[in-house]
Amino acid sequence: MPRSAPRRPSYGAALESFKRLKSFGINFVYTHNYGCEPGAHLSFAEILRAADDGGMLVSFTQPHFSHYDWDKADADQSNGYARHCRVLCPRRPEPSGGRSLLNEP
Repeated sequence: MPRSAPRRPSYGAALESFKRLKSFGINFVYTHNYGCEPGAHLSFAEILRAADDGGMLVSFTQPHFSHYDWDKADADQSNGYARHCRVLCPRRPEPSGGRSLLNEP
């Protein structure tokens, strides 16, 4: 039987995948990217929205510390790492009314 072509990443496809995984008893997935700096991949927005709606916990990588120049005195603010964190992990309320682990108390 021929295999079908891969689906384009979308909210519907992600939600369907999460529901299928949950039917097997899986409630947490880890995803990773090589070259995960902003602009090197598609947005995670639809996948994360589907995870929220489907009750799936998702973990993903951020760029490694070694991808940034840490030699300057103000490197924590000027080397781009903080900006990438804001892009990849925006602070927002959780659907349950809680707060993301990345949010400050």
